Amino acid sequence: MIKLKSILTEQSTPIVVFVSGLTKYESVDAQGDRIQSGMPGFQVITFHYNDKEKIIKYLKDNNAQALILYSKSCEDWKTYKPYINNIFCIEPWNGSNKMVSRYSGFPADNMWVGPEDYRGNGLKTNNDIVPGKGTRGHIEALSVVAPLIARKI
Repeated sequence: MIKLKSILTEQSTPIVVFVSGLTKYESVDAQGDRIQSGMPGFQVITFHYNDKEKIIKYLKDNNAQALILYSKSCEDWKTYKPYINNIFCIEPWNGSNKMVSRYSGFPADNMWVGPEDYRGNGLKTNNDIVPGKGTRGHIEALSVVAPLIARKI
């Protein structure tokens, strides 16, 4: 009975695929844990941003509810677009105008960009959406935005 209950629970928990950013300050697992802690009603499956073929295979073979791309992995949103409709992007850095054209066509409602709010949902530090600047704010964006994404799914 316990085994059956466990199987049913696993099957009924919606899956969200999370693709990491760079790992200079936090590991892939630590980034995934931040997303998972903000989305307790979902099962978060985590991948490194370089694992594109594995991510595509997972999206093809599984019924994921959403794909969350973080920082470096946001660049690849067009790669995954054919395999899933519900894509979210958390990009706490906006260092150049190249970024605006890079995300042309991406749904603004599914994007969190910072620290300046020129596109999508801002991550401005002056209104406490994401506390802290620089590395701290970049990392904390995951914890803050995860529950916002969970509400949209």
